[in-house]
Amino acid sequence: MTEAPHITKPNFKKTNWPLFRQVLEEGLSKLPGCRWIRSQEEIDKRVGDVMEAIYKAVRTTTPNLKLCAWSKRWWSPELGTHRKLVRSLAACSYHSRFDCNDPLHEEYRVQHNRFLQAINAKRKHWEDFLEGLDEESMWTAASYLSSEPTDGGQVRVPNLAYTQPDTPLPPPADAPTPAHPTPISDPHKLQTRHIRHIC
Repeated sequence: MTEAPHITKPNFKKTNWPLFRQVLEEGLSKLPGCRWIRSQEEIDKRVGDVMEAIYKAVRTTTPNLKLCAWSKRWWSPELGTHRKLVRSLAACSYHSRFDCNDPLHEEYRVQHNRFLQAINAKRKHWEDFLEGLDEESMWTAASYLSSEPTDGGQVRVPNLAYTQPDTPLPPPADAPTPAHPTPISDPHKLQTRHIRHIC
């Protein structure tokens, strides 16, 4: 069985941009100023120096993102944090498995159910997004599926909005449901021919 290739690339979502600008300015200030370029070799050297300054700024200010072929596009760091908590509670619950009255068992059960609800909500959001595509946005979805997971700079699936902003998890099952908003009429569909007509 072959192992999935691991991809390591910069995670531009977590770049320290003020530090990036500072490191880039320092790197570019060390390069020679404006002067005539008389050969292809000089052009190549100048371009290489500028690219090296940019790469150095990226390496200094941007953490790496490690991906594998099985990364889920709907997975988020909040789900990873919650999974870590659930696994920790599972281990503690297992160690106290002979004490049926330990409140840790109930806490583990509640957290495990919330974690499963959060995963199902993320997955459902992704599936609903894919099912709601029309002919023109199908190309955007194709770019999602054909690109590397969490590509960092291209168009992304909108985040799932939660009703409880203080927690990344969906509301518990016993929480009261909010009032359904009043329906609005369907907006006029904007098509490419309308845009061409304006231009």
